[in-house]
Amino acid sequence: MPETSALRLANGSLGDPVLYLDFPGEDNAVLVDAGEFPGLSKAELRDVAAVLLTHHHMDHLVGFDRVLRAVLDTDKTVEVLGPEGTIERVEKRLGSYLYQRFPFMKVRFRVTELGTAGPSVRSALFDFRKGFAREDLPAVRLPRRGLVLSRRELRVRFAPASHTVPCLAYSLEIRRGWRFDRERAAGRVLSPGPWVQRALLELARPRSKRAREIAIEGRSARFRLEDLSRDYFVREPARKIAFVTDTRADPAAWPGLVDLARGAWRLYCDSYYACRDEAAAQRHGHLTAPQAARLAREAGVGSLWLMHLGPKLHARAEEALSEAWAIFPETFLDFVGTA
Repeated sequence: MPETSALRLANGSLGDPVLYLDFPGEDNAVLVDAGEFPGLSKAELRDVAAVLLTHHHMDHLVGFDRVLRAVLDTDKTVEVLGPEGTIERVEKRLGSYLYQRFPFMKVRFRVTELGTAGPSVRSALFDFRKGFAREDLPAVRLPRRGLVLSRRELRVRFAPASHTVPCLAYSLEIRRGWRFDRERAAGRVLSPGPWVQRALLELARPRSKRAREIAIEGRSARFRLEDLSRDYFVREPARKIAFVTDTRADPAAWPGLVDLARGAWRLYCDSYYACRDEAAAQRHGHLTAPQAARLAREAGVGSLWLMHLGPKLHARAEEALSEAWAIFPETFLDFVGTA
């Protein structure tokens, strides 16, 4: 993916499955799962505006405290999505610390539980200014086809997975539009700042309704929007990313996972076991590499990235890759956490 949207499998294929999607120049990064992620900096985590939890096993949640620490002194609402029980678990984590309090600390966490029975979902708000006291919000009905988050640059959908505990899979649909381009901006006179968001809002308008110039903080002169769009921004195509982890090949959940991943540019998929351990995969709620490849083939994705390889596969990851290649040739491993 071009530098306009920074996409990282934070721990590569062998570590905890954590996906980081950032839109440079904006304060709206997305973190999919929150296990350990030593490769993500505090500055990167400070940009997080949405945390998508698949389930509550430690290797998918233990890093939530790092997100909390990074965003604590911001003024924004962080969306947290997860399966049933997420509200109570976030409440306990937020309530386990003593905090120093300053006027600029205004962060809020809005937590929504997905995948529960019925068409409505539970949500709760935790506001730092109110001591993170839980405020239950009115139940809302989900839109069709699992749409749970819709922003100017992104749509998020979910589908139930089949693990040993309630578990979800997600798709992230990046909308076509203007994005800040690090490579174009390198060496130019303006650094990223609040002006980027103002420019993006103007560029999203029809051409006839855009402002001709915008003010830049710290600069006396106004800058022409046409010049800024040429020098600092680029048009990015729509792309879909699917994230499926910790699920067995269950006939009840499989069609929903195929539909969720259908046509994705990339599928990041659980591949905890090799083919020889298919019985263990079924028992422990995981996929084998060939099963991940079958999901990719049936969903018609552009490429498959194996992740969450179990410890027994770390020394023979090429075996998993070869098994997947035989079914879906556009399969890859990420050993460095940068793909």
